[in-house]
Amino acid sequence: MKQVVAIALVLLLLCGVLNADVPRYIHFQGFLTDDGDNPLSGTYNMVFRIYDVDIAGVPLWEETHNSVAVADGYYDITLGTTTALNLTFDAQYYLALEVNSDGEMAPRYQMCSAPYAIRAGAADDAAKLNGEDPSYYQDYNNLTNKPGTFPPEAHTHAGSDITSAVSQADDADTVDSLHASSVPAAGNLLPLDGSAMFPASVIPAVSDAAQLGGQDPSYYLDWSNFTNLPSDYTPSSHTHDWSEVIGKPSAYPSEWSIVSNKPATFPPESHTHPWADVTGKPATYAPEAHTHAGTDITSAVAQANNADTVDSFHASATPTANQLLPLDGAGMFPSSVIPTVSNAAQLGGEDPSYYLDWPNFTNLPSSYNTITIGWT
Repeated sequence: MKQVVAIALVLLLLCGVLNADVPRYIHFQGFLTDDGDNPLSGTYNMVFRIYDVDIAGVPLWEETHNSVAVADGYYDITLGTTTALNLTFDAQYYLALEVNSDGEMAPRYQMCSAPYAIRAGAADDAAKLNGEDPSYYQDYNNLTNKPGTFPPEAHTHAGSDITSAVSQADDADTVDSLHASSVPAAGNLLPLDGSAMFPASVIPAVSDAAQLGGQDPSYYLDWSNFTNLPSDYTPSSHTHDWSEVIGKPSAYPSEWSIVSNKPATFPPESHTHPWADVTGKPATYAPEAHTHAGTDITSAVAQANNADTVDSFHASATPTANQLLPLDGAGMFPSSVIPTVSNAAQLGGEDPSYYLDWPNFTNLPSSYNTITIGWT
């Protein structure tokens, strides 16, 4: 069998960007002769293998090129076109060649870098930092300026060690010493109701409404706006005989002795009771100065700063159902959460009696008829 050997300068180039997503190729040129060192021409099947040893070993990579054109001994191929060159090229590799299943040629080619590719070796330090593997920087022994001691993972602090208010306390008992309750109570914060409004029961009577039922005060003084008017009226000035008064009582009490079920005696306005007369008092009392264990505390800690809730209620600057609402910049609740007042104390600056006073009415009729007045 003819032995085929290759003698040539091997030119190794990495084509393209060395990126995990971009294929890498090696350009290879060789010179092929027969046993008598005569250059060969024709097509040949070639198998290329890469090892990390110069003799024996197991191939790390292998690729077959069929019908490679050889002219006067010279051939030119690109490795990595059918089998990806996924080697790291961070160690010495050796390239082996086999032609037409004639066995691998010896010796193997020691793969070398192109001149400027040597500079690319600096990129190897990207896998390291200052020449050290990542594990070096994970080793506690290599750290500098570390403290001499550390507190244990589980530890405690005295109250005096807390230098600022506790933030984000969950469901505090109070906010700025104020409690909160869904039931209106004096001195307590009150959340908005399910309609994001304050309940009408806590809205004080308006001392002077500008309108009533959407009407100005003059509307209620205009006779033409009255409904259910009687068909006739008594004159403005008139009298009645006592006998004309109906439903009056037949007799009136005039003396204390007539009052029934009154007590026989009364205690003086200022009086005292002996301790024995006090009922329901406890059997014992704690001393004025005393302490409690932490397990004795049965409710949330008071005076928590910036609590998430107060008595289970959240707070929001935006009116929200079932949440507490702060006053606005003018120290008032916004009008959007104030329900319509159903019963104002005044209208147009006037008390209700003003609108019942005859001289204040306008557009009155010119005459009236007589009716009978009954005792009520």
